[in-house]
Amino acid sequence: AYVIQEIMKNLLILFLLISQISNAQIQKESSFENPMPGGYTGSCSASYNPWSCIEGSNATYSHQISTSFKRSGASSWRTELRPGDAAVAFGSYRTEMTAITKGQAVATAANTYRISVYIPASASAWVNLTQERIVGFQFHPWVGSNTGGSPSLAMEIKAGKFRRVIRHTNGNTSTSATQTMLTKDYGAVPYDKWIDFEVYYDPAGGATTGRVIINMVVDGVRTRMDDYTGRCLHSWSSWPFWKIGVYDWNINSSGGSAARIVYFDMVAHGKA
Repeated sequence: AYVIQEIMKNLLILFLLISQISNAQIQKESSFENPMPGGYTGSCSASYNPWSCIEGSNATYSHQISTSFKRSGASSWRTELRPGDAAVAFGSYRTEMTAITKGQAVATAANTYRISVYIPASASAWVNLTQERIVGFQFHPWVGSNTGGSPSLAMEIKAGKFRRVIRHTNGNTSTSATQTMLTKDYGAVPYDKWIDFEVYYDPAGGATTGRVIINMVVDGVRTRMDDYTGRCLHSWSSWPFWKIGVYDWNINSSGGSAARIVYFDMVAHGKA
């Protein structure tokens, strides 16, 4: 019972930190205390409660519940993506879960999020590669059966640094509209430390009133990395769905031979 209380306390911290979401209510949460289900190889053939759609190509190492590092509770979610792994869905390479499905995105309109990330120092070889990759989270546009376009908001690692990426279509409602991409450098990736990302994201249907606020917490020090107002969603999209984990556009051509190993913990989302 004490462990559960501590998990809840830590997850609730998110909604006490950002003034814009002080009245937010948690919709879903997990600190990965349950075993990883088998049978997830490929795309969306298994789920991890309360999240949906596990995606990975190797039944042994793509997804594991690990006690080596944990932000809260007794365990965390370990992901590993290796050069040579088979592509998973749409010819891309990933170890991801869908934390908010399309239907859930519309029903809940979540706008507050939290995820903790741990990157071992042994990962520096791939972290320093010049090819970007998503590490942590991405919010993806969609409408109907169309999930075209790149993420409207994502956290990436490129050349040893975290960077925030926003994409929008500048008000154009065509699904083939050109994407505008806005990036912001968050500085060097901290190794062997838990990094808490606290996110407020109101896409506002792609309007100029969209809002992105992101805090990073490392060693107990909270830093406001972003406070952006402006377009932050493709204007043709419904409320974006949320994916967590690691995504590499083409791990076999992006250089390096190191496995992308990342740990995640204390994931939550809510609504202000």
